[in-house]
Amino acid sequence: MIELAATLTNHPNAAEARAALLRIANELLADRSDTTIEQAIEAAPSCRIAQTLQYAVEAASERVVTYRDGVRAELSLFAIPIITIFEENVPESQFESAVDGVGRLKDLAKALKDGRLSRMTLLPKLFRLDDLNIMPWSLLREAGLNFAAINGAGPSHSSTTQMWSFKRSTSFLRFLVGQRQRFEHEDPLANEGAVCERLHDLTSAAIRRCLGLSCRVRSLYTGSFYEPLYAGMWVYQETRLDQLARATCAQTRSNKDLEARIATYGGRHRFEMWLRFFESNQAIGAHAYRLRSRPSEDRGRCVSRITSRLEAAGIKTNALRAALPGERSWEMRTGRKVDPSMVTVSI
Repeated sequence: MIELAATLTNHPNAAEARAALLRIANELLADRSDTTIEQAIEAAPSCRIAQTLQYAVEAASERVVTYRDGVRAELSLFAIPIITIFEENVPESQFESAVDGVGRLKDLAKALKDGRLSRMTLLPKLFRLDDLNIMPWSLLREAGLNFAAINGAGPSHSSTTQMWSFKRSTSFLRFLVGQRQRFEHEDPLANEGAVCERLHDLTSAAIRRCLGLSCRVRSLYTGSFYEPLYAGMWVYQETRLDQLARATCAQTRSNKDLEARIATYGGRHRFEMWLRFFESNQAIGAHAYRLRSRPSEDRGRCVSRITSRLEAAGIKTNALRAALPGERSWEMRTGRKVDPSMVTVSI
């Protein structure tokens, strides 16, 4: 797998290498050999090769080809990020109550049937990024094959049942999951923007009806699963960074004394970034913020993206060279550790 990924990295148009890599990935996913794939990604000699391998496995897991009565059909799982943005902090428990069902999501596909979207099926609930991000590739592929059976509840996996601590925020990220079916020689689906337009209307109406608040809704539909998963994550994180930068600048005496510090924590191809704000070398508040990265993404590029966003808002940013030594205590100044009771907020 590593050799094929290396060939494909250096020669993106190498069709034989791409086909062979997808074939091996499909075989391993069918055998639920996720560990073997993870070991191959971790052993990749460079970030680019690891990313090529990651993309190939993602493509194999989200698209399944079936043959029925000699007719070839492609079943494609997709995710649609829904980012809801408020002008004020909103309790997450109230947000959850407002979007529970989002105006009968199970009826959305029926409302959109216009001859082109008739083979689209949606799950009648919204998912968090963590719920989807931790799903094994093999489970995702299996869900694609058995989508009709799980249509009432969504992918079933013990690790997706988590206890969540609610918080207040000005933005929330949720995902709608669905599947579309396309037969051989059939044109790709058109008018896909109708899905996002309808989601905007349903979400805004649900928020206005339950909370009496106005909001902005952003979403992205590409027909795939993993690409919008991480694209939505970055749009959400950039939205939150902008909001945090404005709020932090508003509560400080002088932006000249304001600094943001970023540290990274995790493995070679999967890591998180931690952010905290300081004024005159003193921590602001009791919160640190945790940002995710796309697996196998370049660490330096991720940190630069966050640094550029904060500096555009007028905040000096310092990317710490040392990796985060522990999940609850990291050295923001030499010889001084943050209080272990510090609250970490995921953005």
